[in-house]
Amino acid sequence: MTIIKLFNRLIFCLFLISVFFVVIFFQQKGFAYYGYKDINADQSIWATNNAVAHNKAGVEFLQKGYPMHAVNEFKIAIMLNPNSAMSASIYNNLGKAYEMMKQYDLAIASYQHAIKINPDFALYYKNLVNAYRIKRILPQSQVSYEKIVSMNPQDSYAYFILGVICVEQGNNSKAIEYFKKFLELEPRVNLASSAKKYLEALEPPTMKK
Repeated sequence: MTIIKLFNRLIFCLFLISVFFVVIFFQQKGFAYYGYKDINADQSIWATNNAVAHNKAGVEFLQKGYPMHAVNEFKIAIMLNPNSAMSASIYNNLGKAYEMMKQYDLAIASYQHAIKINPDFALYYKNLVNAYRIKRILPQSQVSYEKIVSMNPQDSYAYFILGVICVEQGNNSKAIEYFKKFLELEPRVNLASSAKKYLEALEPPTMKK
């Protein structure tokens, strides 16, 4: 009996020891997990804050007439914060810097990227169409976007761009048509208010309700 009792106690002790190590193991895993989350959160905050700082530096370089330096700052800001509403604004600023350097293709690509990230901000469309105008490709751009909507009539934002292009070219009747089509497809998005403002300015009094 004594041997059996000793054996049972030994097994019980081994069981307690194993439970102890299991608890320690999972505690360490838990601390590592939450520590990792904290590190990720800190890195995200650091990246965002630095993106803001580099964007601000880029804007200051633009204002002082140093677009090349501005481009470098905006690129760093985008690298730190690539896919947010703020990065759309940075892409827009990058487009302005490229425009100042007369690199219009890169400016156009930057504005298009800004629109892709945040399609509800009218300024990006205006800047894009202005870059088309400076490069003297407004008619070709209109044809391109008309092809897009002919292949995909539900591409609402292409109608908005077409409206802005037609305004720039003085084709008010077409612009009205495109803005109305945009509102038909997207009556509740933020950009709808901009489309309505265009229509208020473009429509003759007899056409307004």
